[in-house]
Amino acid sequence: MKILITLLILVAINLQAVDHYFYYDGAGNREERTQIKRLKVVAQPKDEVLGEHKITVYPNPTYGPLKIDITNLTEEITAEIEVLSLSGEMLFEFKDIVGITNIDMSKQVNGVYLINIRIGEKTSYWKIVKNN
Repeated sequence: MKILITLLILVAINLQAVDHYFYYDGAGNREERTQIKRLKVVAQPKDEVLGEHKITVYPNPTYGPLKIDITNLTEEITAEIEVLSLSGEMLFEFKDIVGITNIDMSKQVNGVYLINIRIGEKTSYWKIVKNN
């Protein structure tokens, strides 16, 4: 827990970035310097409870790697995961999931994707954004 809090503090400290722009006259003399501060967006994991199972999908938006963590799965109670494009094309399908699933979205084009997570008769629907 202490490691997680320390990590969150370090991420929060590193949220600001500064860009410097320099402007020069015709002779090459610097006339002006401008600083522009920008914020980095840190994706927070989102949770959903489906029966006795907690589902966490992160990061969203993703730049490639995507993790899906489902708690309380056993050999008898497994999950199925489908990743679809908005046109309905099945991109990935995982069956008999028992824990964390890593999905590599880096080869997919930027856009919105749908994830269906089925545990028994219950289904959870997710929308994922993929950016570069």
